[in-house]
Amino acid sequence: MNACMAEVACLRAEIDGLRDEIDALRVWVREVGTIDPDIAYTHGEAATIVGITPSCLKRWCRSGNGPAITRFYTNAPPRYLGRDIQRALERSVEGPRP
Repeated sequence: MNACMAEVACLRAEIDGLRDEIDALRVWVREVGTIDPDIAYTHGEAATIVGITPSCLKRWCRSGNGPAITRFYTNAPPRYLGRDIQRALERSVEGPRP
């Protein structure tokens, strides 16, 4: 039983370390502030780049004001091209679509 508890503690420490790395990457992305127009970002990456939660990105896309969703094959997970993220951000500064 003690071996299992020690392993759980070790895994928790590893998870905490990974969370710290993710947070550091989020800060780095915001500091760099550049979006490569030719990269296809995952849902989580796109949300992080914009500085919103993934659920907020989903709502933003459903409303028609978010970046266009790209799928590379049928039932593929959504991807967001950097140029589409840039356009959506520019539109959001101008105001929502009527």
